[in-house]
Formats: sequence, C-alpha cells, structure tokens
Amino acid sequence: MTIVFRVDSSSRIGDGHVMRSIELAIKMKKKNVIFFSSKLGLKHKKILKKNKIKLISEFNIPDTKNHFLEWSIFRQKKDFNFLQKKLRGQKIKQIIIDHYGLSYFWEKQAKTIAKKVIVIDDLANKEHYCDFYINYHNHFKKNKINQLMVNKNTKLLLGDRFCLVGNIISSIKKTNFKNKISIYFGSVDKKNITLEVCKTIKNNIFKPFRFNIIIGKKNSNRLRIKDFIKKSRNIVCKEANIDNFSNYYKNIDNVISASGVTMYEQLSYGFKPIVIPQNENQKKIAKSLFKNELINLMDLKSIKNKKLLYKILFRNKNFYEKSSVNKILENIRNGLKNTVNQLK
Repeated sequence: MTIVFRVDSSSRIGDGHVMRSIELAIKMKKKNVIFFSSKLGLKHKKILKKNKIKLISEFNIPDTKNHFLEWSIFRQKKDFNFLQKKLRGQKIKQIIIDHYGLSYFWEKQAKTIAKKVIVIDDLANKEHYCDFYINYHNHFKKNKINQLMVNKNTKLLLGDRFCLVGNIISSIKKTNFKNKISIYFGSVDKKNITLEVCKTIKNNIFKPFRFNIIIGKKNSNRLRIKDFIKKSRNIVCKEANIDNFSNYYKNIDNVISASGVTMYEQLSYGFKPIVIPQNENQKKIAKSLFKNELINLMDLKSIKNKKLLYKILFRNKNFYEKSSVNKILENIRNGLKNTVNQLK
C-alpha cells in the first residue's frame, strides 16, 4: 500500500515542513512513498531520490505573501483533485499533510481515498478532519486542540514526545571550548536577521569567537551579507544547504538561530542555542522552551546589545543537570521513534 505526503516549499515557506516530512518518511521505512510537493530545491530532490521516494511536482502553487493563511475551498478542491487523479487505482494506506494552507475540507476529501489521514501542524488555528494530529510544541493546551478536531475520534500526538527531528546523535554534545559559533536562520530568512546579527558581532569584543554563517540559497539578502562581512577575520560566510547537520555540528560550540525546525535539531545535539524568533508563532514556541531553560531567548532589539550577547556566548553552564531539562531532551531525541510507533 502507498503512503502519501502533501507538503510544499518555496521562498516564503522555507524548508522546515519538507525536511521533517522527509525525516518521518525515511523513518517509516515503507517501500511505496509518494511526495506531492511544489517548488522543491535540488537538495530535497536528491534526498528523495536517494531514499527511493517518488516525487510529483508538476504543479505550481501561488507564492502568497502570507503562507500561514488557510486556502480557499476552491483552491483546496483544485489541489486535492490533482492529487486524486494522480493516485487513481492505488491503495492508499496513509495521507500525511504538513501544510498551513490545507484544512478540514481537504482532509475530509483525503479520507475518502485513504485508510488514515494524518496532520502535522504548528499553529492550532483552524479545524481539522484527521485520524492523527501531530503538534510537538509544548505551549498548546490539549482542550484547545480538541476543539479544533471535526472528527472527535482523532488521536492527538502532542508535545515534545512526538518531535519530528532526525539525524540526531546518541550522546549530549561536549563543548570544545574553541568558541566556534554557527549562525543560521533557515533557507529564507525573510526578516534579514542574519545581517542584523552580523552588525553586532562585527565588533572587537567578539574577536575571541569564530562565527560560521550559513546562508540558504533562497535568501534574497545573501550578497549584502557577504559584502558586509568580507573584511572580517573571524566571520566566515557559506552559501549552502547542509544535508547532514550531524557532521557540521561536530566542530561547533554553540548556535544562533531562529525558532524553527532546526532549533529542535540543535537541542537534540546538546546545544543551548541563542534563539531569535522570526514570527509570532515562533515567539510562542521559543517562550515555552525558554521557560524550561532549554534556550537563550533574544529578539532583534536585544541582539544589538553587544555586552549581553557576549555574556551569553561565554556562558558554559551545564544546564543538563536539571532532571526536567534532561527529560525534555530525551523526548526530543526519541520523538520520531515515538511518532512512527503510534502511526503503525
């Protein structure tokens, strides 16, 4: 039987949805998996091909200004009809949806052709019709999620126990004390936070550190960033999409990043990242993790405070000593395994 994923990527959406869906697909180890995805980059296509996952992408989605908004019923119907036509004659075991634009209307149609419908979500801002609902962010209340389920038999997979993070190491990272700091704000970085961080760290007090900046190839400000730091001896800029963060993080002591999918990966590697949220949803996610002492939380205003950033970067307190922190990190590391066990 076939497992289908419906997920998109674009210059506004970024790569997070696609990457966590790919991680889940690989972990499920099913032979017949199909991705319906528009505007995938070469990196994603290579990963899908390597894992023998079929990709159907010969359709275009409008690159709307706000990808958080639910699509119109007409647009959802057109999208589902395309998928249904391509799947005609196949037996569908599961359809897995990781898409802010799709809601209960699309999902209810999906239920007519699949045994199980599974939704991966971050927002909890619209109704859903599904058999499983996955939302691994801890700041949502269960009763609020329940109210959004049109199908009252939906099984809820909530909280860090179902975090969709792959390629994690088995032990807590030990710092090298070489002061190597990675800066990464995703493949897009719409608010150009990378450049704002560069303006702060391009100062003499940060000379003891070595900053490695990763700029996604979808970042429209990449040339400005490169030009700004080109004379800096302790700031290196690389324009790339990293396939395997496991190898990259081996030589890094800490991370400055956004509050997206990669932040959970950083936690799983043993970092206590400095996080600057890029939108309101990321702020809510980050506040919950900050409350549990898992991250250092900053914003565009505080990141300009050189002394504060310097102090945080030099702070090497072992925050894993707290049992509550240890438990959350263990949940994050086992999230994919826990999720796959539930979906069998």
